[in-house]
Amino acid sequence: MRRLSVFVVILLAAVVIGCGPGKELPDAVIRPKDVSGPKGDQNTTPTTSDPEAKAVVERAIKAITENDPTRLSKAKTAKVAYQGENQRQGPGSAMVKMVCTIETVWPEFALVKYDYKEFVQTFTLRGPQGWNKYGLTLVQMAPVDVGRLMRNDLTACHWMLLGLPLADPKAIVFSPTKTAMGTSVKISLSDLPIYQVTFDKGSGLPVRNEYAPLENGVRTPKFFTMSDHKSTGGFLLPTKIELTQGDAVVERFTEPIWEFPESIDPSRFEQPK
Repeated sequence: MRRLSVFVVILLAAVVIGCGPGKELPDAVIRPKDVSGPKGDQNTTPTTSDPEAKAVVERAIKAITENDPTRLSKAKTAKVAYQGENQRQGPGSAMVKMVCTIETVWPEFALVKYDYKEFVQTFTLRGPQGWNKYGLTLVQMAPVDVGRLMRNDLTACHWMLLGLPLADPKAIVFSPTKTAMGTSVKISLSDLPIYQVTFDKGSGLPVRNEYAPLENGVRTPKFFTMSDHKSTGGFLLPTKIELTQGDAVVERFTEPIWEFPESIDPSRFEQPK
């Protein structure tokens, strides 16, 4: 994920791309001033969902679950492995290949690994806290800030495609807008950013998600596209995911292999040493 760069896939853009091979890790604790937003949207969020937007979301849930919304309970515990590539040295640099694996228990726990040829980078989410481990080194970034970044991006490009945020009883959906691709709606979830999700006019599936959190004091627009949906484990899920920042694609994920186990050992999500 410059996603959790979703996604990291985190699926954490600000953290991952800033720590490419040959870069020094920060010595001081980094505290982003704000990782939620946009503030304007937060201030104008209605208190109840728009019926038209709600209908779009309900159609999407049925499409994702192949007309069986009860399957969402199965999606709460999930594992996926992607073939991926991302930029690790900044805009314009070559894409670096890796394997990204994501293990999650909605909505509190996640373990994201980027397996590069030279090293492994991991992101761990446990409740409100998160940690970033670069090889054998634990990055000195405030756990609450890493946690927010991870939740922002995992919600955008992992949990969203499974339909879980769409079905959250606390989600407020509003501002339905017709586009060339289909219909977009805004989704507000607690302290997360406002997500603007576009649903394909034909299938009803989510095909684009955009939001603009503040990361390290900088507004960071992110655009995730999801395509080539295929049936797997009772769900229609994308087999191609791309993250665009600015005018360039900075992360790609393909060839997902999904598992939906009954449980994942809680020790997987403990603070790394």
